[in-house]
Amino acid sequence: MEAKWLKREGASELIVFFCGWGFDEHCVARLDANGYDVVVLYDYRDGTFPLEKHLGYERITVVAWSFGVWVAGKAIEDGLILPHQAFAINGTLKPVDDSEGISPKIFDSTLAGLSEAAISKFNMRICGGARQMADFKDLMPTRDFNGQYEELALLGKRFAEGCLLNKDSWSKALISTSDLIFPYQNMKNHWGDRATTIDGAHLCFGKVTSWNNLIKLITGLEHE
Repeated sequence: MEAKWLKREGASELIVFFCGWGFDEHCVARLDANGYDVVVLYDYRDGTFPLEKHLGYERITVVAWSFGVWVAGKAIEDGLILPHQAFAINGTLKPVDDSEGISPKIFDSTLAGLSEAAISKFNMRICGGARQMADFKDLMPTRDFNGQYEELALLGKRFAEGCLLNKDSWSKALISTSDLIFPYQNMKNHWGDRATTIDGAHLCFGKVTSWNNLIKLITGLEHE
């Protein structure tokens, strides 16, 4: 697992962001930290957790997106990170599941047909279409195809182990009605009352300008 610090200036609160499969720090690099320190975790081929438990912060907030939700949940359950609050974005703790995640058939066919062209098409679906992807060019990863393929294959094996992850550590989840990766209803099935619903694509935070605004979006406070 890779760790990329976007900001490390001795703030009292740390945000630990778990990327989705195939992505890297670019997907959240434009967000204003507004007093937080921020570290991004990605590339889950190596399951070794790269951070110490406390890191000297008064508060640790976990924000996880897509398959990163499962990775974060496993780290929390294993006691590798002790967050004060945890937020999920368009992902579940049962990431490959007919009723609470992505269909196993779709996951298997995605892995079997994976290519550089397929990843480009996948990223377009993540953004909600070609026009939206053009707006989010700077959020796209710069990783190599072989690493992305290996990561997806290894994640599939870990998901298949069937470990049950506890939802009690998770404060809220943000789910998008137009998500073309995780079916909206499956995410709603999984998170229930913890879910905040918005109109948007799988990558639903591209136009958010700061971590404070993203957390307000997840918790629903921006509507009050």
